[in-house]
Amino acid sequence: MDLLAAIRIAVRRWYILAPLVVLSLLGSLAVRNQVQPSYDVDGLMPIVAPYVSTQESADQLKRNNFVEVGGTSGIMATLGDSAEVRLAVGKRGGDPSYVIGSTSGSVTVSVKTDSMDRALATYRIVREELSVRLDTLQRNTGVPAAFRVTLSDALAPTGGLALTTGKSRAMIASLGLGLVLSFATCVFIDYLLSRRRRDASRKNLGMSWTSDNQE
Repeated sequence: MDLLAAIRIAVRRWYILAPLVVLSLLGSLAVRNQVQPSYDVDGLMPIVAPYVSTQESADQLKRNNFVEVGGTSGIMATLGDSAEVRLAVGKRGGDPSYVIGSTSGSVTVSVKTDSMDRALATYRIVREELSVRLDTLQRNTGVPAAFRVTLSDALAPTGGLALTTGKSRAMIASLGLGLVLSFATCVFIDYLLSRRRRDASRKNLGMSWTSDNQE
């Protein structure tokens, strides 16, 4: 059966198709309401070197290999992507599926989860975990506390962007499937009704032929 024939059947059997379409629409709305919105949080953690005011302090600071912020941000991003840190973030209630990278001496973190509070908490936990590890790395190499670089929270996100594309996609997919099934059901019911009508006609024709022969 071609598409044009199916459309003709749908028009002819509109009283069957219409309730099915309404049910499909209601079903897609129910699916949409079941899908939880996600929140996207993006933040930047600049690597910050301590301020020094004397040449002696500047010379001391240069002995810290982590002062080269480009390399340090890359090290921190790699560390933040490790299973150890992700496990620690998960244990503290954060979402371990965050995305982390580095750019221009900063660590970038992107969190997408079902709660804005959890997204913000995840970002904060990641920064805290990395800050502890960055301080430990410098301490283990003998860098005095006054000359250690840190991860700044000055550019930490304060809110999340609500993403509703998942709800819309689920609704559209559900509605599309419902419409296809509605058309298919309409065509199938038409087939059953037409077959029943043909069988009834044949039966009546057979009875009429029998009566004629008996006469």
